[in-house]
Amino acid sequence: MREYPKPQEIYRHFKGNCYQVITLARNVEDGEKMIVYQQLYAPFEICVRPLERFMRIHKSRNQKYKRLWLQKSRRKHSQSLHLRQG
Repeated sequence: MREYPKPQEIYRHFKGNCYQVITLARNVEDGEKMIVYQQLYAPFEICVRPLERFMRIHKSRNQKYKRLWLQKSRRKHSQSLHLRQG
């Protein structure tokens, strides 16, 4: 599995929609790692999904590709703010 998503990172789905990570969580019943994220399009719902499914590699007709890929990280954003302030 890839590196875990971090709060405030923005991921783009292969169909085009974007989602912002709110936090990672754990299902208290079975310990499964979950991700809490928000749609960045109307109706801007907050969603929860198993982390493994969020990070899954999609397979279609002999092709493999990420369902979601990192669009914007918090670190890159904070570095760009620091550069503007300095």
